[in-house]
Amino acid sequence: MGMDEVEQSSIISHAKDHKLLLMVFGSIAISTMLVMVALALYYSTGASQLDLSRPGYSDLREQVKNNDGYKAFSASGPIDEASLKKFDAMYTEQFNELKTIDAFNNDVLSLKSLQLE
Repeated sequence: MGMDEVEQSSIISHAKDHKLLLMVFGSIAISTMLVMVALALYYSTGASQLDLSRPGYSDLREQVKNNDGYKAFSASGPIDEASLKKFDAMYTEQFNELKTIDAFNNDVLSLKSLQLE
């Protein structure tokens, strides 16, 4: 056995003894790299400029107009027959509006068809 083989077997046995520790540090390193990539994409794509939840944009949040035409189903409250009927009516109304859109039309991603106007 040469010196390289002895060192290599020593490193392998040392790694086997501490594989849990290596796994923890490896997963921390991988997650740190993924977070760095995500943050780089967040800033490079310009999504950070659209994020009004950031502390520096508190004055702009107040200037954003609420769309009064939007009807949302309440996320809180009792679940009873009346609330289920209300949800079903709202769901059916939206579903019927979606059925009128031609999926193969060239204008399917327009602001009007996405109901953003």
